[in-house]
Amino acid sequence: MSPKPKRKTIPSIDDIGLFYTQAEPKSGVDGRIVNGKNNIKREHIIEFASRFPSEYQCDPRWMSFRQCFQNTVRLLSPFTDFDLTIQPKGGRKFHYDFDFDFRKSGSAPGLVPETHTVNIEFKVSSAKTPAIVSLPQIYQRSCFTTAIATAGQIGYPAFYHTHYLPRLWALVPSLAETPIPDLAIYSNKTKSTTPGLPSIQQLKHALPDSAKSEFKTLVNESIASYIDVIQHHIDIHAVSTIIRESQRGKIYLLWSTSSQSFYVDQLPPEELEIRHLSRITKNKLVFTADQMEYHFLLRWKNGKGICNPAWQISVRKKGEVTIADTDSVESDVDDDTTSSDITSM
Repeated sequence: MSPKPKRKTIPSIDDIGLFYTQAEPKSGVDGRIVNGKNNIKREHIIEFASRFPSEYQCDPRWMSFRQCFQNTVRLLSPFTDFDLTIQPKGGRKFHYDFDFDFRKSGSAPGLVPETHTVNIEFKVSSAKTPAIVSLPQIYQRSCFTTAIATAGQIGYPAFYHTHYLPRLWALVPSLAETPIPDLAIYSNKTKSTTPGLPSIQQLKHALPDSAKSEFKTLVNESIASYIDVIQHHIDIHAVSTIIRESQRGKIYLLWSTSSQSFYVDQLPPEELEIRHLSRITKNKLVFTADQMEYHFLLRWKNGKGICNPAWQISVRKKGEVTIADTDSVESDVDDDTTSSDITSM
């Protein structure tokens, strides 16, 4: 097995420590930046796991990690002897992090070697035996580009802009003479990770301390109100399409910082078809497949009520509540434990 990483730069010898720390992810804007950089470093190491410089062999962590990686990769290959090429993917175009391209070794001269490609999603977990159902998120979709309601129903950004943004605007005295941007401009400037309008920046930074609690309450109310409205107009086919297109053929390569081992998991085909909406909470739509539930958490990813509302998707076994549902996910609503069962759609 001889992996051929695409990147030319080599990870730092000390970066391997990121696989052996159990420190909790940092929160806030600065924390997200640090977490993002650390994740990039971990993915970089994955590419070089079996092909790092000889001087790294003096570090037992690198040697242990390489052996563990090779053992796991063999489980993914349909060939006993093979070469492996690791191609980084990710970004908005792909729903996974790597292509693991396996090429069978020892083919007869003149014959084209057999090949096999596996789509890999890489995750780090503190759980001793991590699984897909323990992850706080398997996928994320922007509310600006995701339609899960039937035709004619407005999305959350438009709902928020119409029913709640004017009330929030009124909380900031310095915005009294500033008109609210129309929906098209508002949508274009708030779908990224930073607000692209001075007035939206002002909404965030000029909010009086005395109004911060009301601001948070109204944003939470907007989410709960939208969930309550949309539950009666869900397009189950559209939801199934999101799940199928993002999860079909994807294998999760999970690293446990607790057991310092790799684990492999995958959603079976029968779990990629949504049957119905089973219940709602103040900030979630919960859909049922066969033996799994998909939790669509509606939250603002970059500043509550400011930028980038999105559906954060996780998967659970039916009726199961994990730590990821309560402790690891930063909820936009203070309490989402109260739910309503949906008996028919």
